[in-house]
Amino acid sequence: GLSPHSHNELHATCGRTVPAWGATTLLPSTRLLLKRREVVEVERALQSQREEFRQRMERLAQRRQQLGQRKEQLQDVVLKFNAFLKASAARQERALRRADEERAWVARQGAEAAHLHQELAGLLQCRERLGQRLRSLRCFGDYLQGVLARMGQFQDVPAMLAHFEALAGVRAALAQQAEAQQEQLTQGWARLRRYQEEATSELLRTNNELVQLRARLEAARREVLQ
Repeated sequence: GLSPHSHNELHATCGRTVPAWGATTLLPSTRLLLKRREVVEVERALQSQREEFRQRMERLAQRRQQLGQRKEQLQDVVLKFNAFLKASAARQERALRRADEERAWVARQGAEAAHLHQELAGLLQCRERLGQRLRSLRCFGDYLQGVLARMGQFQDVPAMLAHFEALAGVRAALAQQAEAQQEQLTQGWARLRRYQEEATSELLRTNNELVQLRARLEAARREVLQ
C-alpha cells in the first residue's frame, strides 16, 4: 500500500509523462507502454521512498545509538556526580568532625590555660610570701654565719644546725626523762601522804580504842572497889 504522499507523487509523475489524451484514441500497444512506463515510475517512486525510509531508519538507528551513548554518558555522569556527592558529604562530615575536635581541643586548651594562669598566680603569691619570709629571716642567717665564724668548729651552717638539733634532741629526751622521774616522785609523795593519812587514821582509831579500854578499866576498878 502506498501512502497519500506516494499517490500524490505518483499522480504528479504520471501527469508529467502521459499526455492528457482520451483512452479511446490510444492503441493497445501504446496503452501497454504507458502502463509499463507508469509501473516503472511507480517502482522508481517506491524505490526512492524505500531509500528515504532506509536513510531515515539509519538516521534513527544512529540517533538511537547516539542516545544510548548519551544515556551511558549521563549514567556515568550521574554515577560520578553521586560519587562526588558522597565524597563531598564524607569530606564535609570529616570537616565537621575535625571542627568539633578542634573546638573541643581549643576549649580544653582554654581551660588548661586558665588553670595554669590560676596556678601561676598562686605560685607568684607563694614566691612573694617566701621572698618576704626570706627577707625577714636574713638577719637570722647573718647571725648564724657570725656564730659559725666565731665557733670555727663546724664546716657550714647546716652542720652546725644539725649538731645543735642533736643537742636539742638530747635535751628534750633528758627533759622527758626528768619529767617522768618527777612524775614518779610526785606519785611517791602521793603514796607517802596516803600512807601517813592511813597511819594517822589507824593511830586515831587505836587511841580511841585505848581511851575506851581505859574507861572500861577504870569502871572495872570502881566496880571491884565497891
